[in-house]
Amino acid sequence: MIVAERSKLVFRMQRLKSPLLFFGLMLTKLIALGFGLFVYAKVTTLGDYQRYLTASVDISLAMFSDRTLFADGLFSLLRSLLGSDFLVHFSVSIASALLTYFLVRKNYEFSNKVLLWGALLLPHFLIWTSIVGKEAIAIGGFFLVVKWCVDMAVYGRARWTVLILGLAVGLLMRPHYAVGYLLVACSSWVMARSPVAVGVRFSVGALAAALSLLASLLLIGMAATHFVWVDWLQYLMEVSQSYFLSYDGGSNRCWIPWGDSRDFFLNSWWGVPLSWIGPTVGEALSRPMFMPVLVEGLLSLFLMAACAYALVGFACANPKYRMVIVFGFMPAVAMALAAHYPFGLFNPGSAIRYKQSLAPLVYFYPLLLMAEHRRAVMLDRGRSYG
Repeated sequence: MIVAERSKLVFRMQRLKSPLLFFGLMLTKLIALGFGLFVYAKVTTLGDYQRYLTASVDISLAMFSDRTLFADGLFSLLRSLLGSDFLVHFSVSIASALLTYFLVRKNYEFSNKVLLWGALLLPHFLIWTSIVGKEAIAIGGFFLVVKWCVDMAVYGRARWTVLILGLAVGLLMRPHYAVGYLLVACSSWVMARSPVAVGVRFSVGALAAALSLLASLLLIGMAATHFVWVDWLQYLMEVSQSYFLSYDGGSNRCWIPWGDSRDFFLNSWWGVPLSWIGPTVGEALSRPMFMPVLVEGLLSLFLMAACAYALVGFACANPKYRMVIVFGFMPAVAMALAAHYPFGLFNPGSAIRYKQSLAPLVYFYPLLLMAEHRRAVMLDRGRSYG
């Protein structure tokens, strides 16, 4: 009886705090919108948002196979309907706040609020989800994928329309980042449908050792088949380098050796974390405007590590999720960071912008999974004792 009453009290508090959460999200997004347009845009560029707002309205099937045409068509249509650039930005900001509210409202009382708000209040995440741009579209799609993965892992069922829509948007806007999300989605579905996987009781350490063994075998296999994929990697390196060094970005890193696959792997030990952080200490000292960006980058790296650490502890205490965390989430994050590395290496500003598409995976998937599990447990207890 006490447990049932406690469950009812928790959900009653959730209903009371729901409006506060809603208005809090709205307020933070609108502040970010104002800061981005009237302060941030004065010292740096905000992507290609002016292009999208001034493009001609051309709605055709071609836009669904080209991310730039899709962004052109969507935002130019909104511009023609709303009649103002600011109102288009405003609508993006409101849509982002509503989607975030939809994701967290039910399990907010069961979440780690320090980590959750830490992720939500990262300045560049706020900015790039509050203004017109491809990032706002991609992040929205990836949020839907994360929602589906969490529901599938916790309840063994989820709405396929949510996954299909989210993956379609993510694959269109940021296909190289979508691979990590697709891996988590596949592993969530497999684990939910496999009684053996759900009932496994191996320790997290044993599963991590098995994962390390598989990764080692994969590396050996890649080395043995180097001739098969080296041309593709060379092409990727050329594309990522020319994408940024073909114009003067002001902060481009032209000194990085980037000639062949050997350079790709030799630079990865420092390039992967740097592509996540953004500017180096030297770049921040030479250009003081990079100092807050560096601080945010270091905080985001710490936040990612904190979310992963909390998730590992959660996996130790809840065997049901060990397989999907060890064989789904961990490889997905590794793949996502590897995909981001060549595109975040040559320009710190672009690195900060592009990495926002990985925020739903590295921050919100762990936090939402743990919170939804606690909510499901509380619901079951309320039914059992009610």
